[in-house]
Amino acid sequence: PTGRGLAAVADVAAGQRVLELPKCVLLTHAAGQADTELWEAFSHVDGVDSDTQLLLFCMRHHKLPSSPWAPYFRCLPPAFTTVLNFSPQQLCYLYGSPLFDEAVRAQQQSQELYEALFPALSGAFPDIFPAETFSWPHFVWARSLLDSRDYSRSRWMAS
Repeated sequence: PTGRGLAAVADVAAGQRVLELPKCVLLTHAAGQADTELWEAFSHVDGVDSDTQLLLFCMRHHKLPSSPWAPYFRCLPPAFTTVLNFSPQQLCYLYGSPLFDEAVRAQQQSQELYEALFPALSGAFPDIFPAETFSWPHFVWARSLLDSRDYSRSRWMAS
């Protein structure tokens, strides 16, 4: 067994609710707005969309021991195996497949986004975006976290 899943001790009817969570425990853009210091900084920065705000929120709270999200972040792996972490040699194994172009594009877009944000944010708001927390490896970690858990904006627009 993987340790994942649910076991029912009684029959469950089709459409019956078996698990309910309050929205406040979901890691979403809206929940991230509770960090007023971070959101105040966002109000002074142009072009940071909600997906990027959530990514930066995760980077910040991953390193804050007092964060209400600390227990969740502590149980996550220190690294993810995604195409964002692939070396050029590893990417070569994908050459000729549709995944190769997608992986290269994802790496380039991530690098471009990071370079558009840093070191500028760390310079403008050093207490909120300290350079040692908002590093490239940590950016890749946070992006991989969100990508691996399907935190895409379109998924949450309906809620």
